[in-house]
Amino acid sequence: MQNKVHFYPIKTGHFGKIENIDDKAYCRAIFRCHIKAKKGKIDNRLFKINEDGYYTDLDIKRAEKLNYDIKLIKDEDPNILYWTKNESINGYHIFKNFVLYFFKLKHKGLVFAKNILKSLHGQLIRTNITTALFKNLDNIKVNGIVKSVIPSPNGVIIKYVKGDNYFAQPKFARIIPFMYSISRNTMSTKIEQVIDKIMYSHTDSFYSTVPLHNDKNNVAHKCVKYPIKIGNDLGNIKYLGCEKWQIISGRRLKIVS
Repeated sequence: MQNKVHFYPIKTGHFGKIENIDDKAYCRAIFRCHIKAKKGKIDNRLFKINEDGYYTDLDIKRAEKLNYDIKLIKDEDPNILYWTKNESINGYHIFKNFVLYFFKLKHKGLVFAKNILKSLHGQLIRTNITTALFKNLDNIKVNGIVKSVIPSPNGVIIKYVKGDNYFAQPKFARIIPFMYSISRNTMSTKIEQVIDKIMYSHTDSFYSTVPLHNDKNNVAHKCVKYPIKIGNDLGNIKYLGCEKWQIISGRRLKIVS
């Protein structure tokens, strides 16, 4: 987040139509395109497919490195939303003081520091989606567009969009797609070298069949010496422990008690 090389858009972007993807022509951009493997299927441990066909310039670069086929969508709608450097700012200026200050407090054992760090993400992703519990099933009134209906022992839980359109509430919410891309691509790059050991990966975590410690003294976990830095400092991957798992429905995982 706080890296000087990571730029985030902070102003209104520009929609346009392009004939070819040039991810180096823009400071930040979101493209409409289809990405697929040239042979077989895309490895979802290394790259996340967007069903709606929206990918950041960072996703495009990662797909190119993985040698995936990228096809720009060309129809009546814009296929790019882009920002210039003057409309973006690097994470160093936005997040540095906030992250370093509360990370130091977290290291000192102050529980609230971690919660405040997590709240930054929560504030950035706030939307006009409301969640409500309806106990009386005969009198459900929703002023908006229903997104999901979930049965509950006390009635039904309904998620709906207030009004006619979905939108993000904070003006800095346009940062989020690029923040996620940076996290996914960083994780993908780290685990690519040990992909045969990886069962499942997510935006900022993964499950491995072996501990990936690089501490030669840690023999209790039968460490494998891969160049993945394990630790509690910023930029490190934190080791959370070892559990027994089984695979269900493809790569979905379930803990075995």
